[in-house]
Amino acid sequence: MCLEQAIEVSKALLTPLIAIDAAYVAWQQLQTNRRKLKLDLFEKRYLIFEKIGEFIGSILTSGKVSPGREMQFLVDTKAVGLLFGDDISGFVRRT
Repeated sequence: MCLEQAIEVSKALLTPLIAIDAAYVAWQQLQTNRRKLKLDLFEKRYLIFEKIGEFIGSILTSGKVSPGREMQFLVDTKAVGLLFGDDISGFVRRT
């Protein structure tokens, strides 16, 4: 009789345990996706940061903007409004 009761209790506890495990896995996936998003944004932001630095560096070394370089700068930094705030976006537009 005691073994049958233990089996019934185990059956009753199994469903909530599976639900808790599934919720934990979902939470871990959420955390992983957030970290991946941060990494992806960092990589894209850093690429634009490098392009801005190259553009400003070329101006500082030669004293002028070489032909076609301004257009290339605009193409390289077209996503700045999406990846950065208004302050950085405004700076790039003024540059």
